[in-house]
Amino acid sequence: MLRAARLARRGFTLVEIMIVVLIIGILLGIAVPSWMKIRQTTRIKACHENLRLVDNAKQQWAMDQGKEATDVADSTELAPEYIKEFPTCPEGGVYTIGPHSTPSSCSIHGQVP
Repeated sequence: MLRAARLARRGFTLVEIMIVVLIIGILLGIAVPSWMKIRQTTRIKACHENLRLVDNAKQQWAMDQGKEATDVADSTELAPEYIKEFPTCPEGGVYTIGPHSTPSSCSIHGQVP
């Protein structure tokens, strides 16, 4: 009988479970904002890398076609010959190609710094 009473006491109490839930909540409160910031930074870097690819394709297009500094390439002229496919902004921004003498830009993230 004494042994049965000891076995019944082996479970967790409500207070212990609440402490564990509180600790998990605190950890999530710390981790989620950091994860969101990392995700945003990654999107910005991906957008800037896309703009670098577009600028490189623009330069190759201008050299191959013998274009002037004010000539503007269209995305259909760059893809698929100079760039596999024309990239899109991870956050839905619109890329402005512009003349090959100026850097391309994104409507959300601007130009590559």
